[in-house]
Amino acid sequence: MVDEAESIQYWKDLWERVIDSSRSAHPWKSPWMVNPDRDGNPIFTAICETERRAVRIIQQDLPGLDQYDMDSWFNLFKKGDPDEVNELVIACCPSPKNALQVELMLRKWIEEGRW
Repeated sequence: MVDEAESIQYWKDLWERVIDSSRSAHPWKSPWMVNPDRDGNPIFTAICETERRAVRIIQQDLPGLDQYDMDSWFNLFKKGDPDEVNELVIACCPSPKNALQVELMLRKWIEEGRW
């Protein structure tokens, strides 16, 4: 199993690469949520309050050497509430194979509001 601190740093580093190279004029802050259970949901979060958009990454266990698993979906966090936020949720393991896809999704979400 991967060390929790290393996992958190992995996702922070990936986020920083994306945010540093994005063309977004809107500020994002991280973390947005904190997971007291330390179960990987979430392992990383960020929010752009001005755009009412957020990101939540759920870290899954590492698959076999020749496998990778990734899923993503759209969620309305606090649906119907005045604080409703459009949330991109990405569930995957930290791997080089997933990193490129995650970076592309995050970039589109940050810059265009889609993934």
